[in-house]
Amino acid sequence: MAQLKSIKDSFLSAAMQSKEHPLPTYEQLPTIELYMDQVISLMYNYLAPFSPLWENSIITRSMINNYVKLHIMPAPVNKRYRKEHLCYLMIICILKQTLPIRSIVALINLGLRHSTIENLYNSFAKNYSLLIENAVDSAIKRIDGEEANGDLFTDIVMIMSISSATGRFLCESIIKEDGKIDPELPVDFAFVEKDPGKVKKKKKLPRLRSKK
Repeated sequence: MAQLKSIKDSFLSAAMQSKEHPLPTYEQLPTIELYMDQVISLMYNYLAPFSPLWENSIITRSMINNYVKLHIMPAPVNKRYRKEHLCYLMIICILKQTLPIRSIVALINLGLRHSTIENLYNSFAKNYSLLIENAVDSAIKRIDGEEANGDLFTDIVMIMSISSATGRFLCESIIKEDGKIDPELPVDFAFVEKDPGKVKKKKKLPRLRSKK
């Protein structure tokens, strides 16, 4: 019983951390243009709930530069980044925990075919909070409502793991069916983030227009 109480406390702590650090909406992102160091500082603050997953750093200067080189996100304008860039980085940094790089790019491009980066990001932020809340609520209800036994913890973690795996499978199946995977992109983030010097710039870089 003590173990289940500890597990419940962990879930409640995760839920509280998520509520205390929700992803900002598009409207809440800075309206001023930012330099690289400011972007990295903001990203660490926004992604605080993901800190236990960081092996080294979730975002660095080299990573951002390589995302631009590989056409994963728009290039900065005069070395300054706008809220649109923050949207890309937020989506990339969270989804790269479970999806390969090619799938993330295809997913973003799929969304932008039917919407704007503002609407795409707002939907992403809303679903992020909703899914965490639902997962925590479901786990706590089971802990409170079922007989305490050694298999309950394993079962809860197993369901969450399966949910993550099946979510990736279904997502990649839809993206593959869409047929918009970029063959020039590496399969995963290891190449992009651990060997930054080997990343070659693609011929065409996306650019946001300078504000007049």
